[in-house]
Amino acid sequence: MNVRSIVERLRGPLVPIIPAYASDGKLDLESTCGWINWLIERDIKLFWLTPGTTRYPDLADDEVWSLTRACADVTKGRALLISATNLTWSARECIKYVEFSQECGADIVKITHEWSKETDVEAELVRNRKVADASPMPLFTYSLPGFSLDFFKRILEVPQFVGIKNDSGNYGPHTDLLRIIREHGATFSAMSGGSMKPYVLTYPFGARAFADLRIAGIAPHLVIEFSRLMDERKYEEAVKVIWSYEEPLREKFEALSFTHPYRTCLKIAGHFKSDFDRNEKTSISEDEKLIVGKAMEEVGLL
Repeated sequence: MNVRSIVERLRGPLVPIIPAYASDGKLDLESTCGWINWLIERDIKLFWLTPGTTRYPDLADDEVWSLTRACADVTKGRALLISATNLTWSARECIKYVEFSQECGADIVKITHEWSKETDVEAELVRNRKVADASPMPLFTYSLPGFSLDFFKRILEVPQFVGIKNDSGNYGPHTDLLRIIREHGATFSAMSGGSMKPYVLTYPFGARAFADLRIAGIAPHLVIEFSRLMDERKYEEAVKVIWSYEEPLREKFEALSFTHPYRTCLKIAGHFKSDFDRNEKTSISEDEKLIVGKAMEEVGLL
């Protein structure tokens, strides 16, 4: 099987999955999957689990597995799902998860690395290769600040890898990855995440898919329209979508940290029953939740 043929499906907006919790703190798979189903019905075709947005540090390992199965049950045959290993799993644990993801019906597995300046890049390369040697599925790897471009060049030599989630930087580092892909003539996807704006700057260099956290999960039609405008090279019109929605929302949420209000946005929009957050560092106050609702209304997302 040519695993890299799946790269042709990695186009347009991707929604990172954030899990819902009930008001008592338990994982609410019903709300999470109901939201994913709503997005698929509105033509979102790409999803991924990822330690940052999916908040893996707040989940027990068994919850990562149950969340993976639940999400794959919704996306299977309808949209592409990239599942993700936990940050500190050994190669053996990652291989078990890859096999589980295949059984569930996920399409690609992302092999993630621990977020630390002391992360041993050479050890991570060995770990990635061990998983790839045993993997029955296409894989993504992960790029963090401090990971050299040599790491990426060596990953390109491993046939099982079809893409990389770039967390090294949305502009310069991303275009470096895209340049190396072009130079190697590789069928490979480099994706940055979080918003539409970086996609405007990286599309001319070869980016063809982007993860959007803030707008896509609530107003998918806007990011789908933005993506269409980019594909048609109507850049000025695409930028207007950013100016009209993404930028004003960023400005209004800046004091709250732009990712922290996301669960509250989904509750206000009617997708989650609760906006409970297990992590005190990322939870917002009741007064701040009022700011979120007002901002969504002023921007036109309600």
